[in-house]
Amino acid sequence: GCPKGWWPNAPIGTFGMEVIVNRHRPRVDGAFTSYLLVAATSTSTIVAVVAGYYYKLPITLMLLLFVMVVASTTNRVIAAVFQEDGRIAGSLLLLQIHNYTLLIAAGLVVFMARWGAALVVGVVALGYVCSASWGWWHVRRTMTGGRKPISVRLLLSEGAAIVGLSVAVQTLFQFE
Repeated sequence: GCPKGWWPNAPIGTFGMEVIVNRHRPRVDGAFTSYLLVAATSTSTIVAVVAGYYYKLPITLMLLLFVMVVASTTNRVIAAVFQEDGRIAGSLLLLQIHNYTLLIAAGLVVFMARWGAALVVGVVALGYVCSASWGWWHVRRTMTGGRKPISVRLLLSEGAAIVGLSVAVQTLFQFE
């Protein structure tokens, strides 16, 4: 697997979009949405397939993992929009949703233990889907003024630079 602490800190899944959001204040339009969904879906596919192969997961768990990663990636970028707009409470809610859903999942596992990992991943995925949907709806409804559309070229060039920098920094941390 990945070295300890490497994957969660690198903005690879979002292809650096949370940094781009904070640098450029982009309009959350069709181009932005498409780019985010391509990054999220690509990452999710890789994570679900690799995890499924490596851990020999059943297809149900792989599909739940896929949904969870798409939703959590979207959630992370939308949280960056909230943060950039100074709406820290909303940003924190979006970024911390997994803590609440894990508590709910732990309680449910006590009563429905036979469901096992699928229950936990399903509850966390549902939490991310709900929070990302709420965040997306809120951003589109209240945070579109004063934002400019950004080009796919900017998204790709800065995204690649951010991912490269993150990988380099995380690699250096591993040598510490």
